[in-house]
Amino acid sequence: MRIAAFFSYGFESETFIRCRQNWAFYTQYHRDVDCYFFRETESTSDGSIQYIGQDYLVPMDEGILPSEKFSTYDSNAVWTSKETRRTLNKWTRALEYIISRDSNCWIIYCNITAFFSFGAIKSIIQRLRSYSIYAGWPHIYRPESLLYHSGSGIIFSPDVAKTLLMGMQSYAGEESADIVWGRILVNYPRTVLPFAQITAEDLKSSDDLYKFRIARELLEDGFYLFRIKNQSPERSRELIDPQVQLFLMIESLLLESSYDSKYIAATNEALDRFRRGEGVSIIG
Repeated sequence: MRIAAFFSYGFESETFIRCRQNWAFYTQYHRDVDCYFFRETESTSDGSIQYIGQDYLVPMDEGILPSEKFSTYDSNAVWTSKETRRTLNKWTRALEYIISRDSNCWIIYCNITAFFSFGAIKSIIQRLRSYSIYAGWPHIYRPESLLYHSGSGIIFSPDVAKTLLMGMQSYAGEESADIVWGRILVNYPRTVLPFAQITAEDLKSSDDLYKFRIARELLEDGFYLFRIKNQSPERSRELIDPQVQLFLMIESLLLESSYDSKYIAATNEALDRFRRGEGVSIIG
């Protein structure tokens, strides 16, 4: 069983850059997972994806998908429709590149600012069936009651990844990629993973010591997908989120010797919680 993890980031936010450094630290302890970090570059002569330094550079054709001159993401954490189209195009090329190198690998997508425990993933994949797996943190797109998984972190079995790629290659809309993925994979069952959202506000306050303790307890209980997003306008996200992410990475590495069937129990609990309409576990 081979696992490939891919991430996409850019220079729109200092948060992305700092979280990329965290992943450089974490992934060195999981060299059996093929990790791909993709970001944009200007068009090259042959248009191919190139590996330079530690990243895979995806050339974007400005004539087909012109970029925004000045991204506003760092100030409001919202992508424009034009940026969304470019991201979907970049992710399509990234997925195509990974599958061309290994068409039978499991594929993980994770936001650069989130955390997905690789140790837990390897443990849980061994217990899942080998096909029709589209797993993650469930959301509902209300206008259509479309159940899809948040782009914070998703697992695709090899067959689902191939179906997804074919659908993405012909998609021409401007919706966010995770909703698009849900549309393309509408006929596949949704597998729910143990997930939590952390909205840490200020690492210096006593309340944040409590948040870290709860985060550690969630890791010990089998949670392994965390969305980390400080949304307070008064505090600096680029200082807070990377520190929370690094804390989770280190704690996860310390716990890896104890991975066992508790992740199955945590998965079942997460599914039951979602069915009861209780939503995510939120720290913050």
